[in-house]
Amino acid sequence: MRVAIDGPIRIDVDSFEAATRVVTPRLAAPLPDDQAHALGEAANLYQGDLLEGWDQQWCMPPREHLQRRFLTVMETLMNHFETTNDDSRAMTCAARALEIDPARESVHRAVMRMLLRGGDRSGAIRQYRTCEAVLRKELGASPDRSTTVLFSEIRGDTMETKELAGKRVS
Repeated sequence: MRVAIDGPIRIDVDSFEAATRVVTPRLAAPLPDDQAHALGEAANLYQGDLLEGWDQQWCMPPREHLQRRFLTVMETLMNHFETTNDDSRAMTCAARALEIDPARESVHRAVMRMLLRGGDRSGAIRQYRTCEAVLRKELGASPDRSTTVLFSEIRGDTMETKELAGKRVS
């Protein structure tokens, strides 16, 4: 059997890879508009795991590569939107990242900060508890120091907490 193709072929994985080339592990937020737009387009291309449901061994490395790249894109966009005080879009990015990797502690911290900044102290505490439970279940670990310090500051409702609500902390 043959397939006749009369035009150019567009492969979403290739488009995703090309759109994410601007991503580096520590891309500074806020992003230039063109980079934020390119990453937003890349995020829209990612619709789930590569060849989801296929359990062949050869699928795993490219699937994991694309998943890691997507998580980097989501976290980069989340940081960008958090820095530009667009918490709604930042929370959307955080939710997408946590769907893929529920143990991504840096994302939990960002959600905690944004909830606190929005005046939802109890929501920030619940987010910490969620993070703590996921880490225990998935990794048999406790939250790292930066997460527990943030939690302590949120619980203590100290002056540092009020200052922290207006700042981004990694």
